[in-house]
Amino acid sequence: MAAADASPGVMTSRPYSEQHVADKIKEWVTQQTNAETQTHFFKDAVNHIESIVGRQISCLETTWVERQYVKIVLEMWLRASFEKALADLEEKSSDFNSEIISELLHQLKLINSFEDIRLKLPAESKLRDCCECRYLQLILGQTSLFKNTPRFAILVPSYFQHFKTSLTDKILSRCRNDLTQDQINFISALNEFLADAINQNHTNLQDILEENFLENEIGKGSMEKIVDLFKMDNGDTTTDILRDRFKLLNASLSDDSWTLELKFLIKETCETFLLPKTVIDVQNEDGKEIISIKGVAVFVSKILQELIDLKSQNSNVQEIKIVGLLSVHVDCDLESKDWHGMNVGIVTDKLYVDKEVRWDVSGQHGNDQPE
Repeated sequence: MAAADASPGVMTSRPYSEQHVADKIKEWVTQQTNAETQTHFFKDAVNHIESIVGRQISCLETTWVERQYVKIVLEMWLRASFEKALADLEEKSSDFNSEIISELLHQLKLINSFEDIRLKLPAESKLRDCCECRYLQLILGQTSLFKNTPRFAILVPSYFQHFKTSLTDKILSRCRNDLTQDQINFISALNEFLADAINQNHTNLQDILEENFLENEIGKGSMEKIVDLFKMDNGDTTTDILRDRFKLLNASLSDDSWTLELKFLIKETCETFLLPKTVIDVQNEDGKEIISIKGVAVFVSKILQELIDLKSQNSNVQEIKIVGLLSVHVDCDLESKDWHGMNVGIVTDKLYVDKEVRWDVSGQHGNDQPE
């Protein structure tokens, strides 16, 4: 995972190829040291590389080294934390009960960033202990680099989300050991159906899960309701097949099959497809006020009124910054009367624009500009 990114012209002279330098960075970052006499912050990484190549590196080279450093620290945190968590799960294998499972999954849901590990998990938490390592200290000790650098706005959360998803999968896999084959097939079909719905960008899935399922009794009826409420608006054949398979398995499960273990796994499976709430607040960056929006999949239409309210309450706001870990959905207009002269920045992996959407933030329609 820590292979070097290709960057033409950056430290390609022998023997200091990009791969060579990337390997040196990883070797240095993972080296055990006395924290009182030596630190492994980014500025130290630059000094280390300069000592190897025997010269001061350029701005372009520094940017390249920065990305390698960030990726390596994140990778090593992910590996160390996940391996420690797996070892703890194996240790508990003999007394792994629903109470332990619920507590672990509850704590995983509490944390959505590296900062949350210390802010939201109690000091005695085993999950917190698994996440605590010297790599976490490097991340939290360099907030300006790991949290506030725009070019890492997607990279850093993706590693954290990967840790949460992978550990959740391992916990749920352990639960499946107590299920019959029919129950396992049912969970598998539910997971495939929901995963396909997410991949096909069926936006109403979130509303269905939030409003009609998670707070209600879990059973054959509630499962049927998910399928009935799910709107098939694109005639996708694959989704039709998965839906029909799920309905068939749901209908075939006997009443005795609806055990507490099965209901628990159904709920946890569905909750894994619920996106974390989008966080919106006003921040001060470099002396100017901005409205910051951070989420996994951000739908502008769902946050528009809150944006308007925040802007009216904070007259000095000059910019809107939207960060969507997976996607940003431009699905409504931004009208000039509300957003005249406003800068809008978007950082995301995928940007979806719905048909004839207009963001008129300049105060003058593009069609009216003189030729």
